[in-house]
Amino acid sequence: MDTEAISPLYSEIFVTDRSIRGATDTGSIIRLVEMSFGTAVSLVVVLIVGTFALPIPSAGKEKELYDVLPDEVKRFFNGLSEENMKVFDEIGDQLQGKDDTQIYELIKAKDPELAGKTRALFVNIERKIDSLSEAPKKFMNDLLNAVEHFTSSKIEQVIGEANDLSDDAKDEIVKVFPSLKPIFNS
Repeated sequence: MDTEAISPLYSEIFVTDRSIRGATDTGSIIRLVEMSFGTAVSLVVVLIVGTFALPIPSAGKEKELYDVLPDEVKRFFNGLSEENMKVFDEIGDQLQGKDDTQIYELIKAKDPELAGKTRALFVNIERKIDSLSEAPKKFMNDLLNAVEHFTSSKIEQVIGEANDLSDDAKDEIVKVFPSLKPIFNS
């Protein structure tokens, strides 16, 4: 996975954040995400939930979506402080058009420790994806690419392609990202 592919995700998350300021609860945010991006499970949900410092969903569709997020993403947001959330909010308007290094530097200028945690999260996910064989890696990169560019039809297409993967490829993805198992059971 190309490290520069991370930067569109950062930028789009904060653009999306600005468009859903009126949402006051996790359910509203999840519904807005679903309307925009279909029912695909993505890092976007937890990043938006984390940005708003809302409680972790405990029931319904919101919980189902949250449950399939990688554990390291959940741990990242469970570990964020209110001050960390403020940093993301403060720099949100500055992220458009920035590459990964520039985004890292913006976060680092506000909170070096948070910058390190953020980079570690994405490096860890990237490392896991890179550990996959060709077909599972392609699926995960296609999924992330669709999510990063918020193309609902592409996300739906990629999720649909999950069923076309061999059982070995599905097992390999689930071994590395256990929380994604529901994608392959639908």
